[in-house]
Amino acid sequence: MTSLRVSLGYELEVRGRSREVERRAFENVMNQVVLADELGFDTAWFVEHHFTRGFSHSSAPDLVLAGISQRTERIRLGLGVVLLPFQSPIRTAERVGTLDVI
Repeated sequence: MTSLRVSLGYELEVRGRSREVERRAFENVMNQVVLADELGFDTAWFVEHHFTRGFSHSSAPDLVLAGISQRTERIRLGLGVVLLPFQSPIRTAERVGTLDVI
């Protein structure tokens, strides 16, 4: 028998430009993934975005995933999009490797 696998995908959309709005956005997404873990969701994916109004709050998804990894137990976490033109591919591989160890 095959079980249903349910995943989440995040772009971290934020409306507003205050420190509190930004902080709340990250807190909310972390709480959502923790709840998804408790409910048995399979995976949570985060994409990298830069300089896109409303969606540019995901410039370091590996850091968000590192924080979430410390609060969850079973859910698998992943990077859905990594923009290599903005950084060294070698440095990206190092960061993703470190995230995998954490």
